[in-house]
Amino acid sequence: MPKNVKEYVLVSGFLFCAIFYWANSEWRYAQLLPPPGGATNLVSFLRAQHDQLFIQQFAQDGQRYLIVKRLVPKVGFSLPSGPPAYIFNEPGTLVDWTGDFGEATRFLQKWTNLSEAKEISIEAAKAFVTQGKPGVP
Repeated sequence: MPKNVKEYVLVSGFLFCAIFYWANSEWRYAQLLPPPGGATNLVSFLRAQHDQLFIQQFAQDGQRYLIVKRLVPKVGFSLPSGPPAYIFNEPGTLVDWTGDFGEATRFLQKWTNLSEAKEISIEAAKAFVTQGKPGVP
């Protein structure tokens, strides 16, 4: 085999492996993004979460909401520009989420008051949920 053909085969093989590893990393990352354990309310979400959380409260259209951001899961070569983010309403029901807060144009256009959100503790987030309404187990 001529030398340049061997180099071509080696370089092509390396590039194929690198692209495959990156694509597999992105796929595995995407599997980690949906709410943990199918949690659809704040209490079950907080119970299922084992990562560090950043919780903020904000108001929009006369309603109060919480946005909960998780640590960005580290998976291979995946390169998200922001953390996963989840929006809960006052009864504690999950109403929206995005896997990449840094590139979530639709999400950010919908939730226009996020810049006014104030950080709160996990305990305050649990107290935020209105008792006796849907979404509270």
